[in-house]
Amino acid sequence: MRKRLLAVCLVTGLLLVLTGCGKEDGLPSGKTDGSVWTDSIHDNPASEPAIAMEDAILPLEAERFLVAPRSVGGIEPYADHWFRDQARINVDLSEELALTYSLTVGDKTTFPNGSPQGYDMDALLEWGKAPGLNVDVLHEHGFTGKGAVIAYVDQPVAEHEQFSDLTLHYTNNTDSESSMHGLAVLSLLAGKDIGTAPGAEVYYYGDASWERDQASQAECLYQIIEQNKALPEGEKITMVGFSNNINGDVKNEDVLREAVAACEEAGIMVWFCGEYGAAVFLPFSDKDDFHNLVSDVWWSGSLSDVVFVPEAGRTTASVLDGVNYIYWAFNGGLSWAMPYMLGLYAIANEIDPSRTQSDLRMLVMDTAYKNGNMSIINPVGFIAAVLDGACRSDEADALRQDAAAQERYLYAVMDPMAMNEEDLTAIGNYLAAITDAQVLTVDARAFSSMTDLEAALQADAVQRGGVVCGVQFFGTLDWDHEQLPWPTANLPLAEGAYTDFFDQYKAAEDYSKTPEVFAPNPAWPLFVGSAQITMS
Repeated sequence: MRKRLLAVCLVTGLLLVLTGCGKEDGLPSGKTDGSVWTDSIHDNPASEPAIAMEDAILPLEAERFLVAPRSVGGIEPYADHWFRDQARINVDLSEELALTYSLTVGDKTTFPNGSPQGYDMDALLEWGKAPGLNVDVLHEHGFTGKGAVIAYVDQPVAEHEQFSDLTLHYTNNTDSESSMHGLAVLSLLAGKDIGTAPGAEVYYYGDASWERDQASQAECLYQIIEQNKALPEGEKITMVGFSNNINGDVKNEDVLREAVAACEEAGIMVWFCGEYGAAVFLPFSDKDDFHNLVSDVWWSGSLSDVVFVPEAGRTTASVLDGVNYIYWAFNGGLSWAMPYMLGLYAIANEIDPSRTQSDLRMLVMDTAYKNGNMSIINPVGFIAAVLDGACRSDEADALRQDAAAQERYLYAVMDPMAMNEEDLTAIGNYLAAITDAQVLTVDARAFSSMTDLEAALQADAVQRGGVVCGVQFFGTLDWDHEQLPWPTANLPLAEGAYTDFFDQYKAAEDYSKTPEVFAPNPAWPLFVGSAQITMS
């Protein structure tokens, strides 16, 4: 498995995530090279006037990615520990927060010899259920997939509380009663707390994919075609999803291709998972912020040619060995990406049945979030675009507005001219690890007073339409921070003092662990009481 390592010279061990780990051996990590500030230093020497106000407030440019914790006592990072003997972790992990949060666990996983202080498996399992990326906004506006009729072909399923409200038609073409894979896929598609389309009507076909014969999957497609012949207009299956691909290394590839063609001839879209990228939510991050999605540790494909879809940092339904839920810290794989997408396609098709499969693919690409080289699925942007095309722009605008209202921001105000490049790198690394709000850097040189700054921040906040969580000041700006309408914190250090401060800060043991979001810790002039960030 390919594992990404941190650039030690920049970020080793600097920041933690409250339910994660240190950057030296941790899960969520961010790094900056100070360029967001040092570029402006070089472009604006002290002799030049302050920068233009329109250039003063910019998103922090940061790179976040998963790293490899160390293994301990045979417990490897990014390993499965939810099933049978693996669910009992006999190694003492009380000092291994990083490793513990890298593990895929179930609600029956135990740590008889100790788990880290602050590790909350129940909270992690609950947090993992939400689809994220503002899918809840779609649901709140009634876009749940209700009215859509779709199908899925995967391993067999069983009853589960996540399907208590689901209109499910189940055909099991196997000799098995259930599977881990099938339950996971169906819950990600239509689970009442987990799925992107919990209101859809689903025809589910259990398939023995472990036999590695694509003729069985072809047979499922022919069953779907026959089922549609018996269904009235308006109640026919419009699309079918697979958590695999047509595979030349598996028997009867040609048979499956013929069945796909027959489905398409019958007006049924067929979707496979191989056209997406695999993305992970950073643990306990703000799931509605696309900046908190990173490529999975095993992903070796392109970052720029596909749209990435959440497939880990997710919780799925289960029934095996009494396990009710599994939290996937990594490697849900593209199997978990396809049901996420099929739910969105189902919602889109219900809004505008005239959209072709090519239309939907293009809209997904055109509306995707851009995070560096990565394109990331934008559920609200995608569905809003479908609404626009269906002459329902008022509904589209309402979706966009409500999604924007959920965005969370932290302003970081500093004067780069009063800092050296090491200072800027140290500050940038601290800010890069904040995952419960988007950091917006503010260059103080554009403002002559706190009154000017307050006016600019107020105007920026109104334009963005989200929630301002706080304002963090760095440097010796002689301004009255208390006149701002948001929580503030100030770290008034002189040039050259920031690296030493953060070195001491990293090593401090007396720090706040309160879950109160963005409440300044009185012991430190930083927002260390955030729900997701702290120091160790």
